[in-house]
Amino acid sequence: MYIKCFFALSGNLDVKVVWAAASQCNVASDMRGIAGYMDGLSARYKQALRHMWGTLDTGYAIRECVKMVRRHRRATHMPSDLPLSAPNANWTAFYTSSGLHKSLVPRFPITDTETAPPKPIHVWNMMVLFLRLFEAHFLPIHLSVILTTSSIFMLFTPTFLVPEFLRAALDFAGWCRLGGWLLMMGYFWRYEQYHRLCVGLRQEEMRKAGLLEDMLANDGFCFSTYLHRAGALDAALFPLGGFIFGAIPALQAVLSHIFTDRLTYVVSLKPQQLAMRSWESITP
Repeated sequence: MYIKCFFALSGNLDVKVVWAAASQCNVASDMRGIAGYMDGLSARYKQALRHMWGTLDTGYAIRECVKMVRRHRRATHMPSDLPLSAPNANWTAFYTSSGLHKSLVPRFPITDTETAPPKPIHVWNMMVLFLRLFEAHFLPIHLSVILTTSSIFMLFTPTFLVPEFLRAALDFAGWCRLGGWLLMMGYFWRYEQYHRLCVGLRQEEMRKAGLLEDMLANDGFCFSTYLHRAGALDAALFPLGGFIFGAIPALQAVLSHIFTDRLTYVVSLKPQQLAMRSWESITP
């Protein structure tokens, strides 16, 4: 919907933030043991594939960008003796057919000669939009391909056959990857502290509201996230998780788009849904 409005208004959007509550729970499985662990991984992969199916937006955005440029070119081919405030037939037909004239026309009556011409293309917003599409739909696959191919190249190619400049570039990239990994570990550690602070404040709110005993008797509070038991190892292996649940689903979605554009919308279970299912099973 955002992309549709973006190109309908040539990038001249007035974006407003609407704060809304969102679920921050990971997908889960209602099975136990190793089978439950594998089922949870499968559910997480299905959710990642559903997210990566949004790469269809890239082709749609390119097509709408071409249509928008053509529309603006037609709008500029108007008689030079007409004033700038004169209405243009192409834009009038576009707004009328798309229904935008109902929301863009002022509430007070005006004459035809007072109709304002359409705004030009907002080039900066266009650049930002395609940068975000590149980051979301192209960068995960490109990054994984570069890392994999460079590692295979250095593993099977003797050192003396690698040009000095290329070897220096690959070594520098390796140090950059190590620095990025260390920075992410530092981020996880800071997030652990932030999580503890939020849970502590929430617990204090429940105590003041007189609901702390009920919370502790049912769900309770968890102050630990990553840095708890095997959580540190889980955080350290985040590049592998990004490859499995980021690059591979994105590649599968892109290849699937060659054969179909139909999405089977499957939502994986969340912990709250699991609790509701358990409650419904014991309800007479």
